[in-house]
Amino acid sequence: EQHAILRLTVTEATDLPGTVLGERDPFCAVEVEGVLERTRVVPSTRNPCWNESFVFEMKSLLSPVSVSVLDRHADPEVSMMGSVDFRPIDIMTRAGWPRDADYFA
Repeated sequence: EQHAILRLTVTEATDLPGTVLGERDPFCAVEVEGVLERTRVVPSTRNPCWNESFVFEMKSLLSPVSVSVLDRHADPEVSMMGSVDFRPIDIMTRAGWPRDADYFA
């Protein structure tokens, strides 16, 4: 069975929303095919810099990748500051990789 390897680097966030009490303690969570990784928490900032890389083994490049920025100390209902979902195949196609190659299993 073939697998794809995805290396994803979480670099930074800018101008995250503050709170009534001041700054946030943000971290980033990345989920790929049920595997969850997270960056370290950067305390008391609205402009965190993580520069952390993660490697995922994927069964399909059609599977979604979810990236979320959360606040460590916020109530779970309001801890989400932003998120994005994408499929690696869409990024690769936009970058000009041929869609009919073997790595799209």
